[in-house]
Amino acid sequence: MKIPIPSRRVVATLLSCTLTVGLVYAPQIVSAQAIPVQVQERDDGSFVLLRGGEPYEVRGASGYEFLDEAVAAGVTTLRTWGVRHLDDGRLLDEAHERGLTVLVGLWLGHKRDGFDYGKPEMVQRQFEEKAAIIRRFKDHPAVLAWGVGNEAEARGGKPWAAIEQLAQYIDEVDPAHPTVCIIAGASEAKLRILKEQAPSIDIVGVNVYRAYRVYFKVRNEHDKIGTANFLFLVE
Repeated sequence: MKIPIPSRRVVATLLSCTLTVGLVYAPQIVSAQAIPVQVQERDDGSFVLLRGGEPYEVRGASGYEFLDEAVAAGVTTLRTWGVRHLDDGRLLDEAHERGLTVLVGLWLGHKRDGFDYGKPEMVQRQFEEKAAIIRRFKDHPAVLAWGVGNEAEARGGKPWAAIEQLAQYIDEVDPAHPTVCIIAGASEAKLRILKEQAPSIDIVGVNVYRAYRVYFKVRNEHDKIGTANFLFLVE
């Protein structure tokens, strides 16, 4: 798609001659179909996010706890950073029960943590891990979109080819959900790199950390480059 913007199972382990029982969550919603999400251009040249064919307003909160409080505050969408926050799918089930959707984060390696995008075997292992996550959860009705990385470009990281590879894969196996590349700030130079090196990304997600007024600067840079035709302020 190109855009103009979890039953439980018992695991028994024997540790120091003591039998302990752990519970692993498995999705409750196992046969549901994905609810398609897309961005559609209006006649006036603006864009609207559609979910199930109806306009959908994203009023977001970053996190994976206090879901009832989020609903009471008017939140419609949760944003996570990595698969561990899904808790084997529990978060998706609990969100769906409350009428919430989830921007599912796919954490990509950071240079500061020792990840080297110049090592093909490391990049391929990461891709295979994320591809498995996508295949596992893509049909859950709570999924709104895929967050491909979170500031993976920070401190000189060069993740763009890996981001493009994942975005292309999602386009192929899950055309019902758009991709969001989440970056730190939105300078003209960074947006231009994103547009040129990861053109399959559908939506730009920006972490700005400051007052709402920063939105206008981000919007101006975004419009100048034309990176995508939809923009999320994610943090």
